[in-house]
Amino acid sequence: MVKKVTLAILLGCIGIAVFLNTPYGKKLIAQKDIRTDQLSERSKQYIESQKDDNELWRTTDLSKKGPAKATVFDVDGCFTITIPYNIIATRKDGPCDYQINTGRPKTMIIAYSQKATISSLDDDPGIRLRRDRDEEYAESTAKIGNRSFLIFKKKVGAFEVNAFNLSGGTLLVVNMKTYTVDDFTNDFKVMLSSVQFTQ
Repeated sequence: MVKKVTLAILLGCIGIAVFLNTPYGKKLIAQKDIRTDQLSERSKQYIESQKDDNELWRTTDLSKKGPAKATVFDVDGCFTITIPYNIIATRKDGPCDYQINTGRPKTMIIAYSQKATISSLDDDPGIRLRRDRDEEYAESTAKIGNRSFLIFKKKVGAFEVNAFNLSGGTLLVVNMKTYTVDDFTNDFKVMLSSVQFTQ
């Protein structure tokens, strides 16, 4: 009987030692999340097959995610903007108009410019809408680089900020929305300061 108990304890200890030497066991000991950031080969093949048919998949990064990497993004040949995060997908919504999605942090950035049909930002429908919802948006102005921006920041909930600039007959709008309540105001201002018109 003693031999059976000793054998059971020995086998249990060996099983635990083997488990702790696996990647899951090591992560558990280090108190890290057990999930991995790697896609299965089947998932990678599926995404690759979608790239020919679906524009949203064309810029998908299948590599293991690391630190955020800034990218100078060309918005339809009209202007460039530096996105301080890893871009995972982009979509052209019109001339000089792109939606840019990033992975870490997860954000949706909309950047566009157009010939102004208004003489003052006060006449812009997007600005009038946000001013009508002053309980939802805080309004401010900021001189960033050589441009003056009218900025609306959502007061509660997930971080959302919208910037408008009117100069030289061109309206520039940059919007950023995230899925967390973390404050990305500094990163947003860096993006605004990076805008360079190419036309």
